[in-house]
Amino acid sequence: MEVSNKTLAALLVLSVLVSLAGMYTAIYRIQRISVIGAATSDTATATLNISTSQAIQFTVATVDWDTGYVNTTGGYNNCTLYTTTDPQVGCIGFRDATNDPDYVHSLILENVGTALVNVTLNSSTDAATLLGGTNPSIQWKLDYNESGSCSALYDTNWDEVNTTAELICEDFNYVDTNDSIKVDLKIRIPYDSSTGLKTLTLTAAIQP
Repeated sequence: MEVSNKTLAALLVLSVLVSLAGMYTAIYRIQRISVIGAATSDTATATLNISTSQAIQFTVATVDWDTGYVNTTGGYNNCTLYTTTDPQVGCIGFRDATNDPDYVHSLILENVGTALVNVTLNSSTDAATLLGGTNPSIQWKLDYNESGSCSALYDTNWDEVNTTAELICEDFNYVDTNDSIKVDLKIRIPYDSSTGLKTLTLTAAIQP
């Protein structure tokens, strides 16, 4: 059966239209996929949480007067030791601040945190318990190692140690050039003191 030229032309036009329709559908789908999947901008985040640290430390933490005794032969009834100066003349054998500064010196307390804190201080024992004898004494005195380290500093004159925690420094500063104080000791040993190794422990703490 012969196909006329008009029929062939009609079939050709129909074929072209079908092809164009298929191409349009494919392009439309591609465009839709492209639009749906594309991003013109995006964001990222970085987070952190900064806290404060409350911490104090004795950066100079020991005093060692070594071994000695009261010079009763010289007529003395007591011997007084200092972290700031040499012992009184009634002392024999003990180290002193001038000749032995590696052993006899002020204790240094420093704020090593990042916040202002109030600080208390107490002694592990009193003079009567530690030394015994006639009129023993253990005293402390506070001073600035760096000026402005506290908004208020207490016990800046010689005062008998306290076995109960007492406030010594308000608003202890944490800035590196203004964050340390000195604790000095004066111990009067009577001629009739008990003998043997004596240890005094001072505890500095952050007030809650």
